[in-house]
Amino acid sequence: MSANGTHHLVRLLRSPREDVVLSAIQALQHICLGVGFIPHGKIQSAVASSRGLKFLIALMRHSQSERIKVEAALAIAASVLGHSENLELIGKSSSFSYSYVFLLLHSSDEEVRLTAGEALATFAFKSTSLHKEIVQNGGLMWKDFATFIESTNENHKALGAFQLVVLAHSISDKDPSYSCAVGIQTLVELLETTHSYDTLALVADCVARLSHTRAGLSAALVSTDIVNLLCPLLTSPSKQVKGSASIALSYLSFNPLAERQLLQRCRRDPEIMKVLIYYNKKRRWSESFLERWRHIRELTLPPIRSTAVFVTSSGRQTRGRGNIPNSAGNQNVESECGSITNK
Repeated sequence: MSANGTHHLVRLLRSPREDVVLSAIQALQHICLGVGFIPHGKIQSAVASSRGLKFLIALMRHSQSERIKVEAALAIAASVLGHSENLELIGKSSSFSYSYVFLLLHSSDEEVRLTAGEALATFAFKSTSLHKEIVQNGGLMWKDFATFIESTNENHKALGAFQLVVLAHSISDKDPSYSCAVGIQTLVELLETTHSYDTLALVADCVARLSHTRAGLSAALVSTDIVNLLCPLLTSPSKQVKGSASIALSYLSFNPLAERQLLQRCRRDPEIMKVLIYYNKKRRWSESFLERWRHIRELTLPPIRSTAVFVTSSGRQTRGRGNIPNSAGNQNVESECGSITNK
């Protein structure tokens, strides 16, 4: 911002080289949208004032490359998320239409389809009007996301699950509570099973995003014991994993049950709180959580003794949370998601 870098990135959108244009688009996405879907308002304004939105819309409409089209759509979404003036600007533009993004959902290129879903999820993140517009245009179909939910690529699976939760109300051939539940349960299963730092960081980031969207999603996530799945990530060797998990937990701390669970974990291992504070210096915390933690420290309560190890009938050791059968987990989450969709 101080070096007028946004202006120069927008200028590169007119480059004759496709690789330069693509890199400039992706750079704009990243600087407009930080971890956890917290947009940078000043940069979003700078992109618009530099005619960035105009050029991005032109690329979405007229580029010969599907990849550039879909990345431009995602950059537009990142430039308008939470920014009412920019959202109004594209709404008034006769050149902009969500139909271009819908077409890209049917591309033969899997990466293009995945990014198109991500763009729609970003547009719809906190916009009920977009959900209505998607439905009016025929709605989305379960098959648009099933490929990714069933994918062997864990990152594709995570992004598909996130999109399912955000766009649940726009999927016309499935009940919204079912779509929401499957998406959340998929994220939970990835946290339980993956060994990839990249995937763990991505899933934790997805949880962070979902934790501050529609009312009730935090409760649905907490019902899966998400706090006790995220806390072990705070000791990961990967800074990206620790950072994403810390940010997700800071948002979840506003949920009363998650607050109690997190306080228990911090009492058991005070080092957890140091990690949480380190990665959340500039982010919001539940004031209730902070007050209760200060109270615990003032009382100098001894750490909670570690949970014993139990052995299941199959001989598998479990620690802390135990195993939650998938069917029960889905029912619990679907119940929570149903309470969201019925409001």
